[in-house]
Amino acid sequence: MKNTRIGFTLIGVGALGLVALATYIRSTPPPLPVKPLDTPLQRNEPLQGVPGQKETTIGKTGGDPQDGRQIMVPVPEVDDKGQLKMKSRKHKLDPSGEDARLSAVNEFLSSSNIVPKGAKAMSISMRDRTAVIEFNEAFNKTYGTIDEQTILTGLRMALGQFDDVDKILLMVSGKPLDSLGSVDTTEPLDVIRTTSKEQPVDPMP
Repeated sequence: MKNTRIGFTLIGVGALGLVALATYIRSTPPPLPVKPLDTPLQRNEPLQGVPGQKETTIGKTGGDPQDGRQIMVPVPEVDDKGQLKMKSRKHKLDPSGEDARLSAVNEFLSSSNIVPKGAKAMSISMRDRTAVIEFNEAFNKTYGTIDEQTILTGLRMALGQFDDVDKILLMVSGKPLDSLGSVDTTEPLDVIRTTSKEQPVDPMP
């Protein structure tokens, strides 16, 4: 008799549980429909208004995602007719403090495939509006006529993108470079302003 009472009790508890569950389901409102995005987010697109998501603005120069600084580097090419052409590529500056003028010169030298390995500009200082480029000894060698033209054109274009530079002066080991082949380099040379619509880059002070 005792076991029978326990069985009826368990059945009653189970029935009450089913009734309570049914009541909860009826009283719970249906989930709201999810509205799809009108325009899917593109990869790496900043999320508007999301805390901690840094938004970036890319200007006319293309911009660096971290600080918006980049430079244009002249790249010499010879066409099918043997004519020298100067194209350009973009170089993003290291946000830790890479010098824009110095990087423009050394990136050009690297792209030229003309100067000896290890030849580079060690520093660039400003005298009024003249950029004084100090090269290491590896740069001071004899070049062919076309190579001389390419180097000088590239250097003048590389620094011509900076509004505060009108001329360049070449130095090696603290002394002015007398000449680059047949070109007298004892006096400052005018920079070459390109017709690119890219904005000039503000160099590091």
